[in-house]
This record gives sequence, C-alpha cells and structure tokens, in this order.
Amino acid sequence: MSLDAVDAVNWSAIRNPTGHQCDDPERVAQQLRRLTVSTTANETGDAASLLAGGAFVCDHAGMVLPAAYAATPIPLNLVEHG
Repeated sequence: MSLDAVDAVNWSAIRNPTGHQCDDPERVAQQLRRLTVSTTANETGDAASLLAGGAFVCDHAGMVLPAAYAATPIPLNLVEHG
C-alpha cells in the first residue's frame, strides 16, 4: 500500500461531527501516512495509537467517525500485504 491510497481520499470533504480538532479527518490522513511508512514496531504502534485516539473512533462515546469509512481499507491492506 502506497501513500497514493491515503492521498487519493479527499479528507477535507469528510465532515467532522464533533467539531473537535482531534477528530479532524485530516488527522486520520496524517496517521495513515505515518502508519504506511513505519518501519519499526514503535513507529507502527505510535501511529496506530494516535489513529485510534481520535478522528477514527471515539471510544468514550461509542461512535465510529465518518473518516473511518474512507480509512478502513488502508490499514486492512497493510495488515494483509505488509
């Protein structure tokens, strides 16, 4: 999976239902880029943690944010193909 898949999504067109800066869909794009280029377990863990920590899911509210729908194929492809 290349960065092209991340860049192909128009992240700014995805709404942020909470209005909080930490839930900005651009944050998902940043963390997916970090995840895509990570080469160590620490880099991968950091990116995944930040991805799960906002803009992708809101665990305390039990909601999946709209950016997650566009983002999900990218980490799934990374898991499948490395």
